[in-house]
Amino acid sequence: MDGHDFWVCSGCWLQEALTLFLDMRKLGAEPDKVTFATIISACASQGMLDDAQRLFHQPSNPNVAVWNAMISGNAQNGHENEALRLFQEMRLSGVKPTQSTYGSVLNVCAPLTDLGLGQQIHSEVIKLGLDKNVYVGSALITVYSRCSVVEDAHEVFIAVDNRNIVLRNAVLGCYAQNSDPSKVVELFASLLSSSFQLHEVTYT
Repeated sequence: MDGHDFWVCSGCWLQEALTLFLDMRKLGAEPDKVTFATIISACASQGMLDDAQRLFHQPSNPNVAVWNAMISGNAQNGHENEALRLFQEMRLSGVKPTQSTYGSVLNVCAPLTDLGLGQQIHSEVIKLGLDKNVYVGSALITVYSRCSVVEDAHEVFIAVDNRNIVLRNAVLGCYAQNSDPSKVVELFASLLSSSFQLHEVTYT
């Protein structure tokens, strides 16, 4: 079974699961919000955003997991403006963003090269202490790299406590894309002398 066949098969199983999910609700078995978030994410992963959207509006007062699933789903499917609209709506509803929320929104800022929003999110995560998180830090570095703000990307890298291989690859890519070969060589040398296991992304 190749990748396409697997994707089609997954879509078929998801459609059956979605039908069962809706039938259960008709019988009075109300799923919890974690279940809603899970099936919204599954629908989004298969490009079934219309189904995800319908599910999103069904639970009253969606919690942060449900919001995150919908924001991330739109971001993954290239609906950047809708993801940002949902992010603003989420905050207006009184639900507090998590590191997953900020990571998804930052991943939207990067392709849009929206430096202003990226910097705004950066300020917020610093206040919340989330700038030390690897997932958030990596997303911030990608935003600054796309916007050619190398110094800010470097500051993000320094702020993160656990500078794992994912984060180091992100900042290496930033230096390389923005023509800073000396920094690339310096950081690559530190990787070689450390205990990190390099992989294909690092070498390319």
